[in-house]
Formats: sequence, structure tokens, C-alpha cells
Amino acid sequence: MSRQGWLIAFWGGVCALTAAVYWPGLPGLLIFDDAPVLGPYLRAGALRHPFWSSAGPLGRPVSMASFWLDRQIWPHSLFAFNLTNVFFHLAAGTFAFLLARALFRQAGNRESVSRSMGFWIGAFFLIEPMQVATVLYTVQRMALLAALFMFAGVWCYLEARSRSQKGKPAAVWFFLALFLCPFMALFSKENGALTPVLTLAAELLFFRFRGPDRIRRMILVYFGALTALALGLINLAIFDRSFIRSGYGGRGFTLGVRLLTESRVLVRYLFMPFLPTASRISFFHDDLTLSHGLMHPPSTTIACLILAALAVLALALWKKRPLISFGIGWFFIGQLLESTFIPLEIMFVHRNYLPVFGLLVAAADGLWAMVPRLLSWLRIQPAGSVGTQLVRLAPLPVWSLFAILTFHQASLWSHPLRFYREGVQTHPHSATAISGLAQVEFDRGDPHAAIALLRQSGITGAILQADVYRCLLHGRIRAAELRPTLIPVRARHFSA
Repeated sequence: MSRQGWLIAFWGGVCALTAAVYWPGLPGLLIFDDAPVLGPYLRAGALRHPFWSSAGPLGRPVSMASFWLDRQIWPHSLFAFNLTNVFFHLAAGTFAFLLARALFRQAGNRESVSRSMGFWIGAFFLIEPMQVATVLYTVQRMALLAALFMFAGVWCYLEARSRSQKGKPAAVWFFLALFLCPFMALFSKENGALTPVLTLAAELLFFRFRGPDRIRRMILVYFGALTALALGLINLAIFDRSFIRSGYGGRGFTLGVRLLTESRVLVRYLFMPFLPTASRISFFHDDLTLSHGLMHPPSTTIACLILAALAVLALALWKKRPLISFGIGWFFIGQLLESTFIPLEIMFVHRNYLPVFGLLVAAADGLWAMVPRLLSWLRIQPAGSVGTQLVRLAPLPVWSLFAILTFHQASLWSHPLRFYREGVQTHPHSATAISGLAQVEFDRGDPHAAIALLRQSGITGAILQADVYRCLLHGRIRAAELRPTLIPVRARHFSA
């Protein structure tokens, strides 16, 4: 078998193992946005707007069309919806592999090095335990599809630029990179608007607007027009703050508090792929302490210093180690929308789904730079067969460990009781985890345990939920009399 054939076979094996690891979680559960967005797709009856969702200002028609297609093929099956999510995750990981290989190749590495690095970066992207909170959070197919098209867009751009520099036809590649993929990403989820920003980062670090005059002019016009559009939108947001102000009206924090707190959240995102402890990769993070100043808590200052140091490192290494700079830049760019000024919830693990790729690229390049010294210390010839195989197989033990952790995380999603119990164990002050566990206990016929759990928490919303359960238990009200919009007793979460 040829080298390319072996590569395809090994990658197929990685995809098959990843699918097997996720299999126990496919029966799934509905949580947070799943019920309001996907409920109509999982029930019988006609859909009013099958290709439109109120979850985002652009309606996310690409994602909603995929849910509609699932409904036509496997009616009312959450298992099938999650199986499709796994398929899109595998597709995103494949494009992550292709993109990483192209990046290492563009940075001047040998083809064998680029191939190995791309393979392992893609493999770790697929098997990261933190990714479970995106793949099995069914409605976050929106994030999966946006990431898939963003990976594809940047990879197509690298291919287009490489071909154009060699004098080969590249029009189709440019069309895919600059128009089709960004369009599909944007209408999967609004994060797709960042695709041109990621593409621009690749251009600045690896091509620097060099090449044939015709290509240079086209690229300058494209990025110039998008920059003008972005500046116009920023000015609009500055002069008309009604959108931001109205969004923060229903939140328990201000814009300033959010920005300070997000510095600590970003540092958590930094460590998440490398030290995937149960508390870090848990679905529940609503117990996070808000930052009301640089010293309240003091970890806010430390987080800001870490982020500033990363930015300085990226600027300092942009010529010597452009892959490290690109990886850090990818991470920050990927967090621009959901982790800055937009009035969203403070933290969700799925927001790190795309940015983690940048961290993997930066870490891989940094470790690769250390390999010659390590092999020299071990008195192994880097160019020898032993050294080559050692480098290729070194990540395997860690990847295997991550596969076990991911299997455990995925298994929780098909057992609501275990899912919420682990959530409460890792985040004992999470209102959503406590409320979810109480709901499961109530549903399985143990209302006294549910009421005790809620009252012991001391959380106002949870105590209200406990009072509703007591009324139901003693027949003072009936479940049918409750207005779901006021008391979501049958919901899988409670907004405290």
C-alpha cells in the first residue's frame, strides 16, 4: 500500500474509534436550548418555519435545514440527530487535519513532518474530552457546522494561494475560500463571520500579500472591503448602544463585569484541552464567580497578565515561529464574538470547540521545536528510524487516555441521573445542575429527595422550584395547571 493509502487507512481508524467512543452517548438528553429549538423537530406535526431559528439574527438556515433533513429521514429520533452531529464532528476533524498539514507545510516543514503533525492535531481535535459538550449538546450542531465550514474555508485559501504562487489554476479554490465557505459558515451560526478574519491571519503570517499582481489586487480588494464593512458595523454599535444595553438589562452583570470575567474564562479555555479535569470540561459553569474589578477576585489580574503575555509571545514569534503566532491568533479570533461584549451567558464549553484548534497547532509546533534537544539528550539520532518512529508514536498514550475520558463523558449524556449528579459533584453551587438533578429525581418518583436537594442549595430559584414540587406532591396544584413559561417543571434546566 502507498504512503497515502496508509495515511487514509489510519485516519479512517481514528474516525471509527472516535465514533465508537461517542456511541454510548447518542441516545442523549435535551438540555438548555435543545427543547425550544429542536422540540418541534422531534414531535409530530407540521413545522411553521423549518429553515429558520430565532436563536440568531440570521436564522441559521444551514443548520436548521440539516435538522429538517434528519426529521425527514429519521422522524422524532434524538439518537439520529446526535449521530448526525458525530458525523459533522468527524468531518470538521478531517478538515482540521488537512488545514494543520497545510499550515505546517506552508511554514517550511518537510512533507513527512507536516503529515504527522496534521494527523495528530486532527486526531486530538476529534478525541478531546471537552468536545463532548458540543457534539452531544444537540442544538450545537450549529457550532459544529460553522466550525466545519471555517476549517474548510481557511484550508481552501491556503491551497488557493499555494497553487497561485506555482502558476496553477486557483479560481475554484478562491471561490470556495472567500465566498462559499464563509457564506455557509455564517448561515450555520453567526461565528462564521470570523472566517475572513482567520483567513487574513493566515495571509499575514504565511504569504504577506506576495504573489502575482492580479492575485494581490484581488486579495487586497477583498480584505479591504470586509475591513471597511467591519469598521462600519463597529461604529454603528458604538453610536447606537440600544442593542447592547437591552441585552444586559436581563443579565445579572454589566458589560464591564462581563469583560473582566471573560479574561478568567479565556484562561480556563486555555487549560481545558491539555488538562481536561472533570470540573473544567463539565457542562455546568454558571457557578463562576463574577469579576467586579481587577482585584475582585485577584485571579482577574493574573488572567489579564497571562492573556497579555500570550499576545506579546505571538507578536514576538511571528517571524521565527509563525505557527505558534497563528495558533494563538486563531484562539483569540475564535473567541471574539462569544467571549467579548455581546450579552451572552458568561461561559460554555462549546465556545472553545473551534478555538482549541489554534491551541493544538501552537502546542504542536512548540513541542516540535524541542524534539531535537530531547532526542539529543536521549542520545537518539533524529534522522534515524528509531527517532522518527518515536516522534510519530509519542502522542499515542495521551490520545488513548483522552479517548477513555471522552468515552466516560459521552456515556453520561445517555443517563440523565448520572449526568446531573456528576454536574453537582464537580460544580456544587451550579443552579442549573442542582435544578436538573432535582427534576430527574422528581421524575423518577423521589420527590422528597428533589425537594431536599433544592432547599439545601439555598438558591432562590431552586427554593421556588421546591415549593412547586411540594404543591404538586400534596395535590394543591396539578402539573397541567402550571404555565410552562412561568414554572418550567418539566424542563431539564431551571433559570435561577
